[in-house]
Amino acid sequence: MKRIHHRADSCDIELAMTGAAEITDDVVRAALDGVARLDRTTGRQRTHREVSLINAVTRPRNHQRKPRSGLPPQDRDASAPGPESAATRAGSSTDAAPGTVRPRTQRPVLRFLLIFGGLMVLFYVVFLLPPDQFPTVGHGFTAYLGFYARMSGAVLTALGHRITVSGQTIASPEYTVRVVRGCDAMEATVLFIAAVLASPVALRFKLPALLGGILLLGVINLTRIVSLFYVGIHFPRWFDTVHFVVWQPVFILLAVCLWLIWATWAKRRMRTHAAD
Repeated sequence: MKRIHHRADSCDIELAMTGAAEITDDVVRAALDGVARLDRTTGRQRTHREVSLINAVTRPRNHQRKPRSGLPPQDRDASAPGPESAATRAGSSTDAAPGTVRPRTQRPVLRFLLIFGGLMVLFYVVFLLPPDQFPTVGHGFTAYLGFYARMSGAVLTALGHRITVSGQTIASPEYTVRVVRGCDAMEATVLFIAAVLASPVALRFKLPALLGGILLLGVINLTRIVSLFYVGIHFPRWFDTVHFVVWQPVFILLAVCLWLIWATWAKRRMRTHAAD
């Protein structure tokens, strides 16, 4: 129940409103006539509070403030989250059921950077070890480079060249190259492996990526060695430029693009499985 009270001298004028549906034009007009007669009798001026009161009474009903959400006040109040509902939601989110699977981390980007950075640091620590002080590591790199030399020699032989492979050296009457560190695709391959392992993707999507990516990067590296052999035959002055300036950054870029393509595909597959 709303009560609007107007006081002038010893006279009281009260307008009792029991609901918006009962406030008619006749009731409002009668109240204003009573205020006007009181003013004429006493000969006084209306105060600012009285003017505001009269304006509030005579204001059209359709000028009332509308709720922001566009819902009726009762629906808006019912749907508005209060402290108890927020606490209830917080409690329900923290008190998970025994079989509920929770996310491993709330910061996947930070987790990715930490794992990726750690794997790359570990690789460079091993990669930069002196071979004479760590013979096991040195023999492993030598065998790895020799494998690429033999595979490249087989490809060049299939292309019609008379090739002789000795260790890491590919020799022919036309040109001779030696597969050394920097021609092994090891940095780009490890970069791809570290990015895949650090990605917040299920393991069943990582294993095919690792196998396929390592194989594809190995084929690209064979293509690089064979192309450098032809550059050495036909454009010997451009050999170092093509080797260090062109192929090395291109190879790193290919590894990054391969990871991005796989990550996009894996993310879509995970969303599809989650929707199913």
